[in-house]
Amino acid sequence: MLGAVLVVLAVLLAPALRSYVGQRRDVSALEQQVAQQRAAVKLLERQRAAWDDPAYVTAQARNRLKYVLPGEKAYTVIDPGPEPTTESASVRAAVSTAQQDRSWFGNLWGSLQVVGHEQAPGR
Repeated sequence: MLGAVLVVLAVLLAPALRSYVGQRRDVSALEQQVAQQRAAVKLLERQRAAWDDPAYVTAQARNRLKYVLPGEKAYTVIDPGPEPTTESASVRAAVSTAQQDRSWFGNLWGSLQVVGHEQAPGR
């Protein structure tokens, strides 16, 4: 008799217990999400507060927009870039073979052939 009562209680309580455990898991996941969002909000508030500082605004205008104060001169340095090397020649060869009208595996095979013929540095 006692066993039958325990079986009935187990059958009745099992779905409720499973639902409770699932809801607790959902609640903990949502609490973690809220904590992450609060951290993100704090970061955004710090970024917004930085814009209240005139020195920060001036620095951002100089860096992002290339503004200068009255009386200052702005210079733009144009770097011609590094001298072409044999590596760039092999890259150009690979690009030229890839630009031909071939299938993807043809392009792959062509680039492997170019790489296979490249000499190691110092030879």
